[in-house]
Amino acid sequence: MRFLSFVSYQLRSQLLRWRWLLPIPLFFFLIYRAHNYLQHLLANGSLVNWWDMLLIVTGNFQYLYFGTALLFVYLVSDLLPESNNGQLVVLRLRSRTKWWLGKLWTLALLAAIYLLVLHLLVGGAAALTLPVEPGFSPQAQQNPMSVNLDFSRNPSVSPALYLLKNAGLMFMGFVTFGLLMMVVNQLTGKYYYGLLTGIIVLFGSMVGFMLSGLPAWAKWLPGWHLSYINVMPVRTVPTNQSFAYWGVLIIVLYLIGAHISRRQDLSAAQD
Repeated sequence: MRFLSFVSYQLRSQLLRWRWLLPIPLFFFLIYRAHNYLQHLLANGSLVNWWDMLLIVTGNFQYLYFGTALLFVYLVSDLLPESNNGQLVVLRLRSRTKWWLGKLWTLALLAAIYLLVLHLLVGGAAALTLPVEPGFSPQAQQNPMSVNLDFSRNPSVSPALYLLKNAGLMFMGFVTFGLLMMVVNQLTGKYYYGLLTGIIVLFGSMVGFMLSGLPAWAKWLPGWHLSYINVMPVRTVPTNQSFAYWGVLIIVLYLIGAHISRRQDLSAAQD
């Protein structure tokens, strides 16, 4: 079996499950909440545009931790251990290195699809209900925190670039959480241990950046890097450092998983 055929098989086996319909009602619920908030701003004389809805849905930490990130952790929690059919595919692939790399590709593609659908649905709804303008709205410029913007934001940065960077951080964070769960599943042979680990790390990340008076090392916790979100009005961690943070974690977890896979019995162990 060719590598790309393996990745394609993995994607189909995931996306054709009923659970992958769950993001649709969640995304529309977040859109509904953001729409109501923006209508309230409009009723009070504020000038908003379609970028504001995208910023609200993708930048609200409650939406992220209790909604989009939590659901994604659940959706990819059983990429490992392999099912019976999955074991046969591994044998046909004839390479554990390719198998583990294929798992990473599958995870990354699932994260990309998930975030793409989120942004397309939110952007489509925003374009239908709010003015479509090239720049930040007067509301975003006068009161950035009201739409989850950072006060330290460079005014010359376009909304599209801002959202692209935010989506990039979310993408790398989601891949990291997925890799962590797969490594735990490799070690335990049970997908629910990986799911539990993912949830604990996710909510630990949220608590880690919400507490006040934290030591300097606390900024190395995932919550400081998952997006532009911060409880303070100024993002204190450089964006490039956050991208490097996720990149290092992805490489380390990939190497750990590759090491385990070379010594692991890939027999299915899930109930």
